[in-house]
Amino acid sequence: MRVLKRGAATRRWRLTIAMMLVLGLAPTLAPTAAAEATTFTESFTVDITPGFVSCEGETIFLSGEVHILLHGTIDAANGVHAVHEENFAGVQGVGTESGARYIATDSKQEIFNGKPDAAQENTFQRSAQLIAQGSLSNAELHVIGHLTTNANGEVTVDFITIRFECQP
Repeated sequence: MRVLKRGAATRRWRLTIAMMLVLGLAPTLAPTAAAEATTFTESFTVDITPGFVSCEGETIFLSGEVHILLHGTIDAANGVHAVHEENFAGVQGVGTESGARYIATDSKQEIFNGKPDAAQENTFQRSAQLIAQGSLSNAELHVIGHLTTNANGEVTVDFITIRFECQP
């Protein structure tokens, strides 16, 4: 088992950037007179064709679909609350050298809370498995990360932990 930790300078998350864009737009989305929240939800499926490296070091090309759910709220105080979830559906792969077959599972969740010129936080979790059909090893990946900034935009918490294991 390997556990790695990386700091702010080496890792930024896609949703954080997206949420920063939303935060930049939040002041233009003025709350109504009744100070109601604005909520959105999007759900869609996309094809996946990435490669993955097995425990034996072989490239595995995957195909299938990723289900994606985005949900967000801009509250009456211009606070942004967003959840981004993804999971694999019917994703399978084949080893480029061995021809071995694999099934891949993956689930991801990212949660963002913050508002312009105020504290913001972003938490990220991902769990993935590459399951070999036969005697080859299975791979497991777990990632957890968190980023918090104060109202001055200074990073107060920043970590990412990555654990990768091979199981016979």
